[in-house]
Amino acid sequence: MDAAQLLRDRVSAALWQLERGPLVDVCRRLKCSSLDSGEPQGKTKRTLIGLAEDMFDEIEKNEEGDQVEQFYRETATYIQRLSEVMGQSEEESQFKASGPQIDLEDTVPCTTSVQTTDYPLKTRAEPKQTLQEVTLRREFKISGQIGESGQKDKLSYLSLVRQIENGIEKGHPETEIVEAVIRAISPGMPLRDMLEIKRGLTLSKLLTILKGHYRVDSPTELYHQLLNISQEPKETALNFVFRAIELKEKLLWKAANEETDELYSRATIQRKFLRSIETGLLSDSIKYQLLPLLSKMTITDEELIERLKQTHSRS
Repeated sequence: MDAAQLLRDRVSAALWQLERGPLVDVCRRLKCSSLDSGEPQGKTKRTLIGLAEDMFDEIEKNEEGDQVEQFYRETATYIQRLSEVMGQSEEESQFKASGPQIDLEDTVPCTTSVQTTDYPLKTRAEPKQTLQEVTLRREFKISGQIGESGQKDKLSYLSLVRQIENGIEKGHPETEIVEAVIRAISPGMPLRDMLEIKRGLTLSKLLTILKGHYRVDSPTELYHQLLNISQEPKETALNFVFRAIELKEKLLWKAANEETDELYSRATIQRKFLRSIETGLLSDSIKYQLLPLLSKMTITDEELIERLKQTHSRS
């Protein structure tokens, strides 16, 4: 039996020693499904343990071995400290588990529910401390900061949406994603103040508001920008191509996520992109060297960039 399995067996045995109240606290700490912020009516002790076991199965499926072991150690520590805290509030009631034990001391049953946020945990040998929350998956966070529209050092709309989509694919709840987006907005911005007090804010409503904040271009506007893009006098050919690729990707994303007509099909966008590179480059020499690639609809952005770098190195 490996270490992770042994730890799981000990945690599972410890769960059976808890009364229903502490079990509810453990399940909320683990963010088990089917539990809301209120008291989970009608769920028996066996059902609550089953919910916890389902979470154990999920983390073993999605996490690496070391992370799984750490998860079980933290869960075992939380159960033990929870038992110690609740044991101190009762004058008479002690119970020793007859099955496998978790680290250090026997668990002690308790009947009073413990708050799971900022709870001061007490032990005989340690001062007050707040136990770090044990979660099944890492909390969803937005990488980067949402600033005023047009700020180049802040998170772009497309990058933000892709992070949101990634969070959805990983199974993060919609409410958690919404809160993460709000926390990513620069403090003091009216947008954040408004979203923090807005009731009934769904992810769909939030994205609509963010579109307005970012002044997101319509597919038609992006399409015309791509058609008319050209290299600036002080802009390198490589930076020009990067800018054209960014426009193309924005338009492709729009076409895939919004209702658009055939004008914005992937093939049409690729054809116009290659044509705009050819007509927008300032150097005739670079154009001539890129022409064989610009006539291939299947050319990738990476191949185009690599050839352009080779062209620069020879010049």
